[in-house]
Amino acid sequence: MVTNTLIPKLDPNKLLNKLENNLGTGYLQVSSGSVSWQIHSHHGKLTYASNSILSHPIYSFTRLKTHLSRLGYDSALATVRSSFREPLVFSSSRGQHIQYPEYQAIRWLLDKHHLNDTQAASLIGKLMRENLELFLSLKEGKDEFYSYSPRIQTLYEFAIQPTIGYCKRRWYAWQSLASVVASPYQRPYVRNQELFCKANDKDEVEPSIKQKLVPLLNGHSIRYIADLLRRDELEFAKFLRPYIENSSIILREPEAPFNKLPKFYPTASTSKSPLNFSQNNGKVPVIACVDDSPNTLDTIERLLGHERFSFVKFQQPTKAAILLARLQPDIIFLDVTMPKINGYELCRMLRHNSTFKEIPIVMVTGRDGMLDKVKAKMVGASDYVTKPFTESDLLKVIDKHLEQTPNYL
Repeated sequence: MVTNTLIPKLDPNKLLNKLENNLGTGYLQVSSGSVSWQIHSHHGKLTYASNSILSHPIYSFTRLKTHLSRLGYDSALATVRSSFREPLVFSSSRGQHIQYPEYQAIRWLLDKHHLNDTQAASLIGKLMRENLELFLSLKEGKDEFYSYSPRIQTLYEFAIQPTIGYCKRRWYAWQSLASVVASPYQRPYVRNQELFCKANDKDEVEPSIKQKLVPLLNGHSIRYIADLLRRDELEFAKFLRPYIENSSIILREPEAPFNKLPKFYPTASTSKSPLNFSQNNGKVPVIACVDDSPNTLDTIERLLGHERFSFVKFQQPTKAAILLARLQPDIIFLDVTMPKINGYELCRMLRHNSTFKEIPIVMVTGRDGMLDKVKAKMVGASDYVTKPFTESDLLKVIDKHLEQTPNYL
């Protein structure tokens, strides 16, 4: 085993070149933060590449199920779901016996004739290339090359040069989007539905189709939505780009554990969009408002929906809690009087979730009684705004609760 010294910077291209020049059998292991990467080769050809996140060791198994669904391998997918309710996890000993649940499941499906050779090879190739795309974005870490292979049965071999060449072309395409979309795991939200669905000369998608996309654009990742649509995530990110640039769609950061994976970063020649909320280190506050009245939502959006803020509105309080957890806004406005669940109850529910412990929650009501303010305080509300309000009233309460983060304002 040859071990490199730990250095702050890491060049994935050089590591892959080293792997290509090695005509023996072995694997490259790279540790970067809580993510580790393994790339296997056999006599100068690639056999597999994977990554694992320390806190979520079996998330790659989920990616297998996603690819089975995207490729339309419904029978194999049904078998995996019924036979592997607890995903395959294999013992390891100090990294010497690396086993991948998704790889082992493909081998099992092949042995049981739920997949044929072509399908299994396609799956392994797609999973491998997906991991290599992200690997090319690594900036630092510790690398080790093992001159022997762990106990992993080699199913297929892939020529290194065309495989890596394909991944580099994809990586450069992601780089060209990086000023707007930094990760396929970022989560798009429709900020302005009318603007998003509006027809224009550059559109290749009918407004009616975009209207059907709106329910999906509520906190699921770009990759997840692309999988549902059975589209390539890079092409879907390109589709979203103009709507992110015109601010009809905003992006939030990836949820755990995908926030541990590397991001794509714009090169020096890549222009940066001035309306890119997610890439500006979160400095544009995301304001969420829950109100069953579209008139109130429209009023607040008119007063706050400009470049200084990113505004997202929810009309159904029963669904708001889940969607707000995905969005993780910087401040939440809750209407007090709503059907089924009122603002006080929703505020109490949110405060019982650790995600919302530190997020300012402002109650919005038409009553200005002391009892109402006390009740708001008791359920964990941060402040209280009385209707009718002005832009100045809203800005005052926003400035007050975001004053600890001056870069926002």
